[in-house]
Amino acid sequence: LGVTAQDDVLFAVFSTSDPSEGEYSSKPSRKSALCVYHLKSIRRKFMENIQNCFRGEGDRGLDFISPSLKCVNTKLTQIGEDFCGLDVNTPLGGTDPISQKPVLKFATQLTAVT
Repeated sequence: LGVTAQDDVLFAVFSTSDPSEGEYSSKPSRKSALCVYHLKSIRRKFMENIQNCFRGEGDRGLDFISPSLKCVNTKLTQIGEDFCGLDVNTPLGGTDPISQKPVLKFATQLTAVT
């Protein structure tokens, strides 16, 4: 996994859609997977998406808040860890998702990690 006992991680369970309900159904199948995300990787992906958008790459917007629009190219070249946003390219959801391979797969539906 490439993490130590001191690293902050996010454990998450996922399930694909029930194939009998269609590809984009919100009804989960009976199969589940457990993924572990290093929080530093999540932060890096957020920063990468922000920097890409401020270079004019990708789309901005969260479709459940406002329609997606093309990102606006700005003169901003570097964004630090303390970047708090500008009046352009908001809201910003990012177009490049973080992905991870499951650490465990289950033939049953999981709903939580405890």
